[in-house]
Amino acid sequence: MACTFNRAAKVKKRVSAARAGSEKDLVARLNRIEKALEAARRNQDAGECRDGSTSPSSSSAPMSVATDPPTNNGTPETTQVRAYDSSARASGVPAGKMHFAGYYLGDISSYNGIPFFSQDGQDWIRSRAGEDASFQTLFGMGPLWQVQHPVPIFLDFPQANSGGELPDRTVVEEYLALFRASHFGLSFPLIDYVLFLETIDLAYRPPQGALTLEVVTAKACVFAFFAVVSLFQAEWKSTPEIDGDACAGAAQNLMATILQDTNITALQTVFMLVTFIAYCFD
Repeated sequence: MACTFNRAAKVKKRVSAARAGSEKDLVARLNRIEKALEAARRNQDAGECRDGSTSPSSSSAPMSVATDPPTNNGTPETTQVRAYDSSARASGVPAGKMHFAGYYLGDISSYNGIPFFSQDGQDWIRSRAGEDASFQTLFGMGPLWQVQHPVPIFLDFPQANSGGELPDRTVVEEYLALFRASHFGLSFPLIDYVLFLETIDLAYRPPQGALTLEVVTAKACVFAFFAVVSLFQAEWKSTPEIDGDACAGAAQNLMATILQDTNITALQTVFMLVTFIAYCFD
């Protein structure tokens, strides 16, 4: 029988060749990673240098029409032509920097949320889209704050749209005590007991002239509370019986008015209405 001991040498040669090939691939891979990191660092440094040296008057970026912040009456003071560049921000303070595919695209203005693209960002968009971005057309109608009121404008609240009459105060106090001692009330504290007592006082206060927004909000909160507790009146065996759908509808009719102001009472009202609807459609 012929000796085959020398076959191991061929295997070793193949292993050595494979190992040499894997080392070359690893070196090439590391070189590509280093080049990518160097290019990204170069782009970032170039963007930061451009932010520090570029001014609105010397920028060569496209021009766009920008408007100054509104005055007290809600109208812009003046309209001027301003260079569209990352340094020409309405507030001068960026909310965050935008990077994509190793390119510094620009900043997002903390004043109006509009992105201000750097020159590299505009070049990158042009290379991908095949055309220049028409910022004049995009912001031709002006910034969004032109259509916003500087202060909330409260709608008039006619007495006829008060959502109906509330049940007797003793009824809401009885249901409040049952809700506070129930498993549902302990598991889901939709209201604060002390604060809701103040809401009840405000809702049942004798009217003196036109209803205020605070009184309307308190009434809507009580209606929403009645809608929630009506889900458990059969279990609690309480009297008198409450029409939960009617109370929920009365609270919903007041939503357009109470949401003109942001407060805890309005939040409780919305949360209790959502809870009632979730239970009804479960």
